[in-house]
Formats: sequence, C-alpha cells, structure tokens
Amino acid sequence: MIARDDGLGELALLLKRLSDQGSIAEAVASYQRALTLKPDFAEACSNLALCLNYRKEVTATELFAAHRDWHRRFGRLVPISTTYNKRKPERRLKVGYVSPNFREHSVAFFIEPLLREHDHQVVEVHCYAEVMRPDAVTARLQAYSDHWLATVRLSDDDLAKRIRTDGIDILVDLAGHTGDNRLRVFARKPAPVQVTWLGYPNTTGLDAIDYRLVDAVTDPLEKPTFGPVRPWCGWRAGFFAMPDRPTRPSLRHRSRQRPTR
Repeated sequence: MIARDDGLGELALLLKRLSDQGSIAEAVASYQRALTLKPDFAEACSNLALCLNYRKEVTATELFAAHRDWHRRFGRLVPISTTYNKRKPERRLKVGYVSPNFREHSVAFFIEPLLREHDHQVVEVHCYAEVMRPDAVTARLQAYSDHWLATVRLSDDDLAKRIRTDGIDILVDLAGHTGDNRLRVFARKPAPVQVTWLGYPNTTGLDAIDYRLVDAVTDPLEKPTFGPVRPWCGWRAGFFAMPDRPTRPSLRHRSRQRPTR
C-alpha cells in the first residue's frame, strides 16, 4: 500500500519492498519505527498488521491488538453514518463490492464466479473499483455488475457519500489491510451491514465491519477466533460468516449447525 501524500511515498515504497522480498522482521521493525515518527501513517499501520500475520512468534492476542491499533488510530475518529435506506422486501437487495483487485489478480479468480452467478432479479450488484490499471479482466467483471464506479480519484468522504446515495444494503470489502484498500470508507459505516471477505486472512479490526466470510480452510474450527461467534447464512456457498466486530479474544468454536435463515 503506497502512501499518496505527506511526502511519504518513497518511504512507503521502500518498506513495501522489504516485505515483498520476505524480509518480514526487518519490515515489521521499519513499520513500527515509521509509526513512531508519524503516528498517522495509515499505510504503515496496515502493512504492519499485514506483516505480523506471517511471523510465527506473534501470538493471536498480539495480532489482534495490531489490527485494533489501526481502528484506534484511524477507524474511530471519523463520522459514522446512522441513517440508511428503508427496508422494502419487495425491492432488490443492493450489494456493493469494494476492491482494488477487479483486474488480473487472484482475488478476481474467486470473485468472478460470484458476480457472474448473481441472480439480478434478486440482487442489484454495485462494484466500487479502486483499480489503478484496468485490464481485460476489469472489463469482464464490469459486464457482470449493474453499476460500476471507478473510485481511484474519490476521497474517503466522497466515496462514503456515494455509497449512501446508492442505498447499499450490504457492503463487502475484498481487500482487508492489503494494498490500496478503502478501509477508511468502511470506517464511516456507509452501509447498514458491512462484511469483509476473500482478500485478507484476518480481522480488519474495525468496529464498523460486522462480519468476516470464512470457510473451513481459511479459518479451521479449532483456530482461535475473536469476538462473539454466531453462524450466518452462507453455508450453501461453501463458506459461513462470523462477526468481524472485535470485542475480546475468544476461543469458542464456530458452530457446524446450519443457519435457520
């Protein structure tokens, strides 16, 4: 994730190269130092959380704390929406997907079948594309959506306002703390239900994100989880959801019981 302002672009690029080269310990130390020098360096905070996923000596509690630190620094200080569109069972459900990876990317391999198979009589699909360099995959994914918005030049406030204006019912983050994410938009809670899925192997740490979509491979039943555990319908698609709102560490196992709704 490259910083776009504050003169930190070159530093962010250097730090990212460390992690990309597998120098995780050095990258972690450098991100920590960068945050000491500039506590509002959001990209460094996200990349620190990302790198800690790959250090086996880091405990689950420490990893959880690192993600909560991002929320403490950047997630809890923004205005949060409280007014949303009214529930109308007769209309289509509006689902929005936010990603920088609607392009030739591993995330696209997984999201394409879902976009392709959506029943558009039931679901109105909105894609918010933080794509720097669109390609043929971008064009193909765009054809599956009812509404497509390029978001690269939109500020966090402007994008959050657009999502509210679109009346999104469920907003899905596909990036987590990976590069070019829009977590600061999610922190503003522009949709009543917010979910993170696919592009990141851990919690976002944000209070404003309600669920993570997981499966038995990404999150084995014996793996420690965080926050209250409630199954959520999704079993038919080969995954189920757990609340992403992190309150306290929990070792309770997720239920195998099929949701009733």
